[in-house]
Amino acid sequence: MPQFVTLARALAPRCEVAFAKPMRVRDVQSWLRQTYEAIERLVVPGQTTVVSALGSVPARIAQEALKLPNVALLIEPEGLLRPQSRYELLLRPTVRRMLHRWRPGVTTQFILQVESFRAELKLPPIRTTLSEWARRATTTMCPYPAWALPPLVPLPRPSWLCGFIESTESERGSMPAALRQFLEAGKSPIVLCIQQWEGPRREALLGELARQVAASVGRRVVLLDAPRSLRQTNMGGDVLPIEWIAPEHLMPWAATVVHDGNSQVAAAAMRAAIPQMVIGTDEWSKALGTRLRTLGVADRIAALRSGGERVARRLQDLLSTDDVARYCEVTSRRVKEEDAKAIECAMDVIESFASREFENRRKPVVSMSTLGRFGRFGNQVLQYGFLRIVAKNNGHEPQCGDWAGETLFGHKDARPTTFLRPAAEAYDDQPTLFDAVPELLPHYESRARARSIRITPAAMTDCPPNVDLCGNFMFNTSLLKPYQHFFRSLYEPAPALRPALDDAVAKLRSRGKTIIGIQIRRGDFISSPLSSFTYIIPPEWWRKWLRRVWDESPDPVLFIAGDDIGAMEQSLREFRPVTAQQLDVPLPPPLDQFPFILDHWLLRHCDVAGISNSSFGFTACMLNERGRAFYRLDPTKGSDFEPFDPWNAPPLLIVGRLGTRKTFGEMVSLTCRTQGPAEVARAIAYRVPIARLRSWLFRTSLAFDTDGLGGATMTVLRVAFSAFGKSDVPIRRFHDVARAER
Repeated sequence: MPQFVTLARALAPRCEVAFAKPMRVRDVQSWLRQTYEAIERLVVPGQTTVVSALGSVPARIAQEALKLPNVALLIEPEGLLRPQSRYELLLRPTVRRMLHRWRPGVTTQFILQVESFRAELKLPPIRTTLSEWARRATTTMCPYPAWALPPLVPLPRPSWLCGFIESTESERGSMPAALRQFLEAGKSPIVLCIQQWEGPRREALLGELARQVAASVGRRVVLLDAPRSLRQTNMGGDVLPIEWIAPEHLMPWAATVVHDGNSQVAAAAMRAAIPQMVIGTDEWSKALGTRLRTLGVADRIAALRSGGERVARRLQDLLSTDDVARYCEVTSRRVKEEDAKAIECAMDVIESFASREFENRRKPVVSMSTLGRFGRFGNQVLQYGFLRIVAKNNGHEPQCGDWAGETLFGHKDARPTTFLRPAAEAYDDQPTLFDAVPELLPHYESRARARSIRITPAAMTDCPPNVDLCGNFMFNTSLLKPYQHFFRSLYEPAPALRPALDDAVAKLRSRGKTIIGIQIRRGDFISSPLSSFTYIIPPEWWRKWLRRVWDESPDPVLFIAGDDIGAMEQSLREFRPVTAQQLDVPLPPPLDQFPFILDHWLLRHCDVAGISNSSFGFTACMLNERGRAFYRLDPTKGSDFEPFDPWNAPPLLIVGRLGTRKTFGEMVSLTCRTQGPAEVARAIAYRVPIARLRSWLFRTSLAFDTDGLGGATMTVLRVAFSAFGKSDVPIRRFHDVARAER
């Protein structure tokens, strides 16, 4: 593998590097013995690390028998979402072990010989499946950057995402002469690499797809990793089937590439700044395709609809879109800028494990693995601010998941490498996410294999190390006020974003002296009428407030932000409202994936702001250093807006008496007052049933993932009791770490 050679050459000036070459023998025990002895001869106590591919059986045996650190290189992360047996995902660990041990054929013989060799070394039998045991290296390095890897890939614990490790041309080998001649004979071809299609018609399907794409797009096709039968077939001058070669050879020559989730092909395409088409054949390819499409460098197409004509049409759109080309250039520059950091990270991990200094050098961490997964942008602003304050005050290293702020504000925090002990938010005077979804905390405990702890805002100054912060952390902002300056400093725009935002503010201010901003929230507030914080503010109430502040403001201009604002523009047309879209300020790629930042930034620069009951508008007010007055409406007190201090108020107003949701009577009364009887009828007819069903299915799914059929049954009973007005069935708490393997 070229990545191993690249690492070895980079490490050579800093330490002694030796290779234990794999032996090709038919007898598994002889192979294991020879490889183990080769490793043993190279060991220098306290100064040796075994670097292997993830799942290397000899390396794992050396790790246990010789007490050596094993740094496993995850060359192909798709292997984690492409298991060898689907049964391993569905059955209990005991049944999985039985399948592995007693499945007839080569697998059984291999396992028996591995166990026999382990017995020679006086090692105990493997108590899990072979694949699970083989992946339990000391640590895992993934040569993929966190921003490019699909967020839900189940990386082994602990893991380090070092970034792409580029191999040199000499390490990849030479390009075949026939291929070079084909590439130089015409314009850039399309590279087609489909490896997951199976069955007797694979060759025919691949050949037909290649010919259709070549004919429809008008470009030649290179069929990478083609079956032997196709390589021996004359497919005409427009299609060249070749065996596997390093994708880095091909991508600089290609116009685009079509693949089914090969991570090496995807990485080479990003580096070469060419667009990609990902065919979703399985969970990994769908996840990777979605991630690359989010980055703006690829399109994704369903496997069942991937006929040649459809693929060709999508390819033509991909090649003719200027935005895709810009995204590809931005991504390519990012990959190349991170090359040196990637190799340095990999070398630091290897060397520090060899000297046993790694754990001593690492700071305690505090993570927020769910950042970007629950709640919208406003929630994420509060969550990330809490994480950074906790980390700063307690001397911990912050780690978090992928979220929009990394692109918008330039944050580059480390990714969580393992699921730490959950630290769930808890308050005396308000409900939390875990009250609304009681199955959520046991789910976090199960995946971390540790009991949770509960934390309050006091954790900002006294937080235990190595915990995973779980919750929305929407407590009264008076507790955040001592950190106001630091909090605001976290949300300064990235350098590439600042000019566009400043231009938008200048255009808005050119229309008047006093900017009055209002933030509209409809969307999910209409579809979730039972939620404890959702209510719609009717246009008449906005108009009444606007007339009051309008007369008090010199040369006012009305700015409207939010979702579904078309109807509100018409209702408030007497104030000649302005929207971010009317300002016509384009955002540079890849920042244009987040158009809502214009609304948020302009609200941050309003002189007067009125907001819905939304964390989006509330956080904009928190970050607003210019505003002189902020207003919001509490429907339980009437139809008048009241002033509030964004640094001394709860981010959300809870209008439901139950805390986690409204009663049916509260929902009917509030919806009738704000939206009228017709909307009450729609809410009763389908909005409430759909919202409740979605909530119950989500809770049941969590319970099943955590505690199997028994947990799902308990949730169904709990929901049934709650529906009939009875007290909830007590949730079964985490009590057995061993059961968390499920």
